[in-house]
Order: sequence, then C-alpha cells, then structure tokens
Amino acid sequence: MCEQRKESEQIVLATKRASRRDLGATTDDRDASRGLQNGSQAKEMAEDDQKLVLLFDNLIDAPSIDSRNCFFSATDEPPITRQSLSELNTGPIISNLKLRHDINFDRDLHFRPILDGERYLKKQEIQKAYWSAVEVELYLYKVFYGNTKKLDVDVRKLRKTIQKRLPLMFRTIKEIIISLVPKRDQAIVQRDLDVPLLMQEIEKELCDFVSIAQTIASLLKRHCAPMRDDMVDGMVHKMQQGDPWSISAGLRDLFGVLEAMKLVSVVDQIRRIQKQLTH
Repeated sequence: MCEQRKESEQIVLATKRASRRDLGATTDDRDASRGLQNGSQAKEMAEDDQKLVLLFDNLIDAPSIDSRNCFFSATDEPPITRQSLSELNTGPIISNLKLRHDINFDRDLHFRPILDGERYLKKQEIQKAYWSAVEVELYLYKVFYGNTKKLDVDVRKLRKTIQKRLPLMFRTIKEIIISLVPKRDQAIVQRDLDVPLLMQEIEKELCDFVSIAQTIASLLKRHCAPMRDDMVDGMVHKMQQGDPWSISAGLRDLFGVLEAMKLVSVVDQIRRIQKQLTH
C-alpha cells in the first residue's frame, strides 16, 4: 500500500530534497551553478505540488487521499518495462548455470510470474501505488483540460507536474509490443501509439482510448495464445467505461497481457533450444 502521508508532508519532503541539492553543489563554479539550478527546479516542483494539493482540496469529486499520495510518491516508471522483461531473453537464461542445466534435463520446464513471497508482495505494493497514481493523472487531465475556465490555474505551467507517468507509460507499451510482434505489424504500433500525438489528444480531450484499446487487442489476439483472449477483451471492456479508474485498470491489464506474452515467447524459445540439443 502507498505510504500514508499528508499532503503537507509531501511538500516538506520535496522542499528538503531541494535544500540538500543546494547545499551539495559547492565543489566548483560549474557544480555550484548546476546545484543551484537543480535546487531551483526542485523548489518549483514543490510549489507546483502544493498548488495541486490545494486544488484537490477544493474539488468535490477529488481522488482519495491515499490515491493523491500515490500520485506524488509512486515511481514514474511502469512496474513492467522492456528492460525488466529483457531478463527473460534467452541470453541471460542460457548464461545462468542452473537454468541451463534445467533446459538440458527438464523437458517440461515452464516460466511463470512470481505469485508469492516477499518479492511478490513488494511488487504488488509498487504496482498498486503506480496504478493509483495513473488514475489520478488521468483525472487531472480531465479536470485541467476539460474545465479550464472554472479553475484559477495556469495549465501550461503545471503541465510537467501533471505529466508524471503517461508519456513514459505509452512509450513503454509501444516498445514492448514492438519487441513482441513481427516486423510486418510494427507499423501499426508506430501509427497508433504516436506518443506526442496521444498526449496532444488527451490534453484536447480527443483521445479515443477505446479505439486504441481495440486496435491493440486485435493485434495481440493475432499473436498471443487463445487463452489470453478473455483478458484482452476485459482490457477493452474496462476502457469502454471511460472513467479514470477503469482506464487505469484496463492499462494495467494490458501490461499483464504483455508480460504473459513474453513468458510464452520465452518458453517457445526454450523448446527450440531443447530440440537442437537433442539432435
């Protein structure tokens, strides 16, 4: 669960981080200048966070305090990335002596996500915080860009503060899908996951999440096992609800499907390696 903090505590922590950057930049003129710049940026970010806190307090349908805290403290990077999935590439697996032994002698070798233990619980905490933060970010886009005339805020000035996760998340989805589908289908991904264009559409309330989800679903169904179809359809169904919570939940399901596809891909590669070893 996301650490329980009051909004004011978030601001104090951010301000302290800014102060530490200022004090640490004393080695030479260049480092001092860089330190002052970093400290100024951190202070500005803390001020922007404070503005968001005050905005939350004045909105009737604002997200819960727990979700707001996650927005300020959760990781900016998705829990699943192309880099984290690269640990399942055959290169690292073959270089692992134990796994190499298993590949040679265990013909029923399978890979699956870790679903128990301390590592699993930690992963669940990180994921829950991240997706709560994404939900809040989607909510903020709706509030800022759908009701700008009713809010006494400078949307352009707070854009960087609001855009904490979505651009990186879309880039990550794009990278993972491209790594999983044949080259002939990669053009579809490039076209429908044009991140700068997506962010512009979101800001103008023109982004059709349902259409994007349906296109991705159609593509994934061509390349994943039929047993994943229900999960893919569930992702689309959640997107169709249109509210921030449902869209965030649908995106989370999408990452789950991509992770499952990577696991299946690894098993297929292992089977090919085992066949080569027997001949």
